[in-house]
Amino acid sequence: MPQQKGMKRAAKVALRARKKANAKITAFNRQVNKVLKEVEAQTAAKPEKKAKAEKAAKAEA
Repeated sequence: MPQQKGMKRAAKVALRARKKANAKITAFNRQVNKVLKEVEAQTAAKPEKKAKAEKAAKAEA
């Protein structure tokens, strides 16, 4: 049985590592999306579109 206990622990550690990695990826993606929204707001051609994009960027932040 000690073998199984070790495997259980390894599985828990792997799960925790995966959760951490996913959290980092999610945080990075949020950052990227925020920057993309800001860029979109700056490059919007029409003034009303620009205002709308800026509002969306502010709502996300």
